[in-house]
Amino acid sequence: DRGGTVEVLLTRIVQSPCRLIGLSAVLGEADKLAKWMRADVVKYERRPVELRYGVLHAGTFRYRTYNEYSEGEETLVDVPGESPWETLTQNVCQFAEAGESCLVFVKAKHEARRGAELRARRYAGPAASNALAALADLEDTCARETLLVSLESGIAFHSTDLTPDERRIVEEAFRAGEIRVLVSTSTLAVGLNLPARNVFITAEKWCYDRRFGMPWKAPILRGEYESMGGRAGRYGAGHEYGRSILIAATPFDQETLWRRYIEGAREPIEPRLAKEPLENYVLRLVASRFCTKEDELIEFLESTPSGEWVWHELYTPEEVGVRVRAAVNRAMDAGALAPAEDGRVEATPFGQAIASKGIALGTARELERWICDSETRVWCDVDLLLAAALTPDGRMYNVSLTAKEYDTGDYPRRLRAVECDEISADVPLKRLRNSTVTPFFEEVRAIKIALFLKDWIEHASLRELEEEHHTMTGQVLSASEQIAWIVDAAAGIAQARGCADGFVKRLRMLSERVQRGLRAEAVPLARLGEPGISRGALAALVTACLHTPRALAYNPSVVLGRLYVSLELVDHV
Repeated sequence: DRGGTVEVLLTRIVQSPCRLIGLSAVLGEADKLAKWMRADVVKYERRPVELRYGVLHAGTFRYRTYNEYSEGEETLVDVPGESPWETLTQNVCQFAEAGESCLVFVKAKHEARRGAELRARRYAGPAASNALAALADLEDTCARETLLVSLESGIAFHSTDLTPDERRIVEEAFRAGEIRVLVSTSTLAVGLNLPARNVFITAEKWCYDRRFGMPWKAPILRGEYESMGGRAGRYGAGHEYGRSILIAATPFDQETLWRRYIEGAREPIEPRLAKEPLENYVLRLVASRFCTKEDELIEFLESTPSGEWVWHELYTPEEVGVRVRAAVNRAMDAGALAPAEDGRVEATPFGQAIASKGIALGTARELERWICDSETRVWCDVDLLLAAALTPDGRMYNVSLTAKEYDTGDYPRRLRAVECDEISADVPLKRLRNSTVTPFFEEVRAIKIALFLKDWIEHASLRELEEEHHTMTGQVLSASEQIAWIVDAAAGIAQARGCADGFVKRLRMLSERVQRGLRAEAVPLARLGEPGISRGALAALVTACLHTPRALAYNPSVVLGRLYVSLELVDHV
């Protein structure tokens, strides 16, 4: 998803005087990338701790060692006639009883949560006391409730459904050895040092096809398999070796997995810039004044991996020029670029706002239309929240929407029930409220996001949001960050268009409210008190009419203490 942006960034760094060191454990065709970077490749192919990686079938773990590249077999638990899930469960329980930590990667968030619940019933390990104590101080959520039960057996799960605090507690407890079994989605596959003695890997993942608006299952990549399996056999964990285990249900599956992941080659880098709307990158290059002429844009884009590895194979130099000029023209037609002197192009104020906020041109055009229709009318918060959630950058495929939720039509009905003044403009809220047919799947997901964010900024508790909207807190927090970014971009576009200050200020305030989950009157106090006051305490202060500096200064500390407000905050205010 970050491919095109990373390509442009890396190309700019390579062409600068900066010195660059790149590190990767799973890079396919490293020599090809090094040649493009004009870099030297330094290879070191030994691990400080040996790793046995292979396939478990019928109780036999056939493996290959990473350092010695030798093959061997190990007898583990055999569960004849049972599913791979049962085989996984019994082997995990046996390892945990022997004091060995296990990290289990699954393909879906609900599988992570359900897997932790089921294994906690089968394995009565020592409780993760420190993690339980830390969780007890957090706000109530569905994930927290599940963790409080599973942690009694030393088992937990990890996914984006957890809050950042919940994830931090789980990670620290697993690293400390309190948690023996951790069931996780791929959120732990990269970027975190969480050593485990044994790693079990599901060889499938969910991919979202934007062309058809639906998810589908696909095999994980060889590089993804290595990233996950590399959590085992880590330096400093005190193990002689680690295990990276795939489970096969049949002899055919065993052979297939062995050839694909044990003997297979790492996938080469696949440039993404050539597959994405080029006008977004043209606008950013021009807005940053890195390229100001068409020939400079052509020269730079031809020097990217997409240019050298894809375009040079498929197109003539003239055809590449046509593609770049077409991208420039699309940005001009959108009003983001304009011709300047000496054959140069420059970003308009509208274009500068788009580039500085990092949104796509398609998102900017939809926001611009909403702004043009809304600056002088009365509008409610959910109006803009829905418009933002429907933009290309606002679509959040990680927010769950089940087929049952879609079929019942409950969210469109709730949207029509939202109190809002008569809408005269042609905006998404009016169109979807007045529609006589069921909206598309992604439109219903956007409605769901807009509705739970409306309740989020009206101080609904996390548990209330989860139960009312059939979602998880992690999804609410992720949506709040994403939609707050889109609304902030709308404020930047409105300012660039010369809209009234009051309109721009309201957009900026709504962005901050969505980010924090607060009513407008609580935001000034949140700015003064961060990070020492929680959202729940701020909501309680607003309810008690104690959110102003004067109210804080003239109320007894015992009253404020009941609302979880620290005296340090009062002194600061």
